[in-house]
Amino acid sequence: MRIETIEQFEIHIENNAREVPEMHQFFKTFPWILDPRIMNFQDEVTFSKLLRKNFSEIEEEESNRRIDFLCQNFADSFFIIELKRPQSVVGEKELHQAINYVSFIEDRLSNEFGKNIHCYLVCGKLSTDRKVRMIADSYRSSGTVYVKTYTDLLENAKQYHIEFIKKFDEIAQSLKNNEEE
Repeated sequence: MRIETIEQFEIHIENNAREVPEMHQFFKTFPWILDPRIMNFQDEVTFSKLLRKNFSEIEEEESNRRIDFLCQNFADSFFIIELKRPQSVVGEKELHQAINYVSFIEDRLSNEFGKNIHCYLVCGKLSTDRKVRMIADSYRSSGTVYVKTYTDLLENAKQYHIEFIKKFDEIAQSLKNNEEE
């Protein structure tokens, strides 16, 4: 099952699947591709839902942005997953969006979710612009925003499952050899 999942993930990347619904639904079904430590997984949470649930006295934010996923891992860290298309290039705008999400959660919900709050910005690649790279490096160094490429996620998934993949390939080759005989 996991090998098929990894193969399907690779197809999504090659086809530059849309973040909604394809990639979103894929990660909703297989969150271990994003991070194998995910414990708690909330899908498409909007700022207004978070505010109404936790701070009914605060008026809704002027723009009701959608956070793709809110997750919690075993270390009691809380992280936001922001998805972009597999061939997208992330720039300053997307990095600022990610830091705004982290800031929003820290300002209003950090007591509920713990002290370690950060965002995974999943994309095709990071812009080569020096300013964008400096911002991304600064956010990563501060532990707030991490840019993760689909290629990196795919390679990580393959590495986590390397023994299964090798065994699967051996069995497939053996079956092929038997059919040819």
